[in-house]
Amino acid sequence: MDPLTRLRRSPIAFAVVAAMLLPVLLVATVLWRSFSAQIQDSYEKRLMTSLNIFELVITEGVEEFRGTLARLAADNTLQMTVNLDIRPQLRRYLQSQFEISEFAFVSVLDKAGETIATASKMDVTIPACPPPSGQVAESLLAQGSYLLLVRSLPLVQKSKTLGQVCAGFALHGDTVSDVVRPRIDGLAVIEWQGRRFILDNAIQITVLPSDNGQWFESEVAGRAITGTQADGDASQTDAYESFDVTALTTHQVEQHFHGLKKRYQIAGQPVSLGVLVDMKEYDSGQKHSLLIIAFVVAAVLLVTAFGLRMFGLRRQVERQLFIEREKAVVTLASIADGVITTDRNGDITYANPAAEKLLGEKGPTLYATHIYDALELKSESTGERLLDIERLANGQNEVEFEDAVLTARTGRRTAVHFSVAPIEKGSLLSGAVITFRDVHHERELRRRLAWKASRDDLTGLLNRSEFRRSIGTMIEGARGNDDHHCLLYIDLDEFKVVNDTCGHRAGDELLRQVSASLVGLLRQSDTVARLGGDEFGVLLRHCSRTRGVELAEQIIEIINDKRFRYRDRVFHVGASIGMVSMNRETDNIEDLLSTVDAACYAAKEKGRNRVFVGEVDAAKILHRMDELSQASSIRQAVKEDRLVLYRQSIVSTSNPNPGLEVHAEVLVRMRDESGELVPPGAFIPIAERYGLMQEIDRWVVRHLFEVEGTRLRAWRPANPADGIDRDFVYSINLSGASLTDPTFLDFVREQLLHYSIPGGAVAFEITETQIITHLDKAVAFITALKDLGCRFLLDDFGSGMSSFGYLKHLPVDYLKIDGLFVKDILTDPIDRAMVKMINEIGHTMRLITIAEYVENTAILSHITKLGVDMAQGFGISKPEELSPTEPVLQIVKA
Repeated sequence: MDPLTRLRRSPIAFAVVAAMLLPVLLVATVLWRSFSAQIQDSYEKRLMTSLNIFELVITEGVEEFRGTLARLAADNTLQMTVNLDIRPQLRRYLQSQFEISEFAFVSVLDKAGETIATASKMDVTIPACPPPSGQVAESLLAQGSYLLLVRSLPLVQKSKTLGQVCAGFALHGDTVSDVVRPRIDGLAVIEWQGRRFILDNAIQITVLPSDNGQWFESEVAGRAITGTQADGDASQTDAYESFDVTALTTHQVEQHFHGLKKRYQIAGQPVSLGVLVDMKEYDSGQKHSLLIIAFVVAAVLLVTAFGLRMFGLRRQVERQLFIEREKAVVTLASIADGVITTDRNGDITYANPAAEKLLGEKGPTLYATHIYDALELKSESTGERLLDIERLANGQNEVEFEDAVLTARTGRRTAVHFSVAPIEKGSLLSGAVITFRDVHHERELRRRLAWKASRDDLTGLLNRSEFRRSIGTMIEGARGNDDHHCLLYIDLDEFKVVNDTCGHRAGDELLRQVSASLVGLLRQSDTVARLGGDEFGVLLRHCSRTRGVELAEQIIEIINDKRFRYRDRVFHVGASIGMVSMNRETDNIEDLLSTVDAACYAAKEKGRNRVFVGEVDAAKILHRMDELSQASSIRQAVKEDRLVLYRQSIVSTSNPNPGLEVHAEVLVRMRDESGELVPPGAFIPIAERYGLMQEIDRWVVRHLFEVEGTRLRAWRPANPADGIDRDFVYSINLSGASLTDPTFLDFVREQLLHYSIPGGAVAFEITETQIITHLDKAVAFITALKDLGCRFLLDDFGSGMSSFGYLKHLPVDYLKIDGLFVKDILTDPIDRAMVKMINEIGHTMRLITIAEYVENTAILSHITKLGVDMAQGFGISKPEELSPTEPVLQIVKA
């Protein structure tokens, strides 16, 4: 009798076998459900990763398009071409932008809304752009088989609207498709207003009829998956939705797809992003899972405990590896820095998307290519080759370079910051990793800042400081040879009449015309500068004294013949010129400038419209005598208490009411013997030159404590319970002489003790130039007074190129942003960027930031949006004489 027959005839045996098989069946059922859930979760994670990558590429593409269009709209070349209406050059310039941009098309419109130039790299009709409105406009548009993001920006040059630039970005064009297709697992799809766009031209999908007829809504067993939407047009928490859809493919084959979608906002309009995957792999996975389950069931019957444990460990390791791999892939694909790895021979083994973009090549074309063949890295200043893989083989550690230029095989050059580090396995070198970041925008900004620091904003000529530097260089070069040069100082006559009659705008236009006349008359080797107001300086290189006088007289003749017409009025202007010679015996720039200034003044005294040639030695004696006389008058004014204290409010940007001020800056004026006020610019420089600032600083401290003692003694430290900011009442400006005088520290301590003033009630302001010269002494001085509770403000921050280098070494509490950046913040994007950067750095270092030169409510509103903490300037309150009878300052929260 066979076993099966015996089993049928024995109910007990049958029951035993059934009892043994029941746990196996339960285990098989559990495993089957687990496998199915894992396969489904795997598909969901693949879809979610692909959808996140798709969304990230869309977001980065849109932001890059917006940034590129903004830089194009601010480009001086484009603005000048539009302003001059040079259409052929404009069209060529627009066409050139496609080599460095992601535009699908770009058009330029004039002020009337007429398209004056356009360019496109799409085979579709370029859509009409909205008429100029002076505002940024953005919309979505379906053009043929393309979905375009159309954005318009006004073209503004010095507050003058020239028209607008309009450009389009294809959301599913080659720019996005070429990045998305290789990096996602499935088909990327965009739907907008009932239309769908598949990012793969080789595949067409037709959804089979359903209840509502829309592919994203043809769902079976759809379910929500919580997720967080990436930064984009709408940054909020959104939900992913999975779905199944049946459709006909290109070859009319019915196919089942599984997908994941997400709502997204672009240009204020809802757009759906989705990813589809073929369910054949899913079904195949289900079949394979059955075989695996059978094998596992058999293993369970043989070695249940051992098999379950090993299976659990295996699944755990696989999940961890999968998670780590997904994190690494998504991270490398989304970071902005380029990453390339090589083997020990220098052959490329990996390049992330950022590196591919910089090199202009795809990963497969780069792999197995030697790094020296794929790119070249050289120093921008010296041209030296910087990338040297062989050094790593010799044990050199990580190296880093900031001054580098990357040249790809395509010929594209990019300014980068890069580093090279070895990849080691144990003690053996297995390769190298190279990271680099595109920094051409930062370098260009530094170049523009350097140019701006040396130029006059109105005329484009050299400014006073750069002109002094040129003179100093010329003096150094004249030593040891027989070269002769001439220095001219030009002062316009009757310029004040133009300003007073027609306003500063007319005066500015006159200065620009005079600047153009000077540049047109002189040689390219000569240097022309605007020294301030209506004053110009000219440096005539390799020019004899006789020839210098002739050129100066020609300048007078050109300016004298000019009839400046503004609106309905005509003005006649002239010029007075002082001239001095420069040769190998010239060795003092201060004496030289003083002499040429005095010579110009002499030309005015002799009747104007003439040239006066000065002599250095004679002018030097007269100038020194005059300064000594003024220094004596200043010293006498200090002794006779003819100095006057003023104050100017420093308010919180969150509550800019001068009546509720928290702090105030102490200012000093001087009365002359007749009782007239002398502004600080007329006596402070002389006092600094002749060592009188220590006496003035001591007078200010002593007099402030005496006059405002009641108010200062009423100061109390902040109460943690109410959170009120009571850091200081008054801030006092200190000179460099007092900062380095050891006895001044003892004087401040003595005065605080004598008048019973708490240290926290006062603060001291110090400038960049004082600190740079005596950094160690300045830090010691600040530290000593901070121990007494005093606060410190760093004034005029940002005016020097070394500002950021020493800031981290100074124990200051407040950062005053240089007013030269603040006053033009509404019109100058560089000044706006500097204010924003300084404010962010100050907050990073936990400093309170103060903006100077806040002249109106518009500037106040803008710095408030930038996050600047406090403000000071005529737009808040003008300086007022400090009176002991005024009420005590009301302390409010800053």
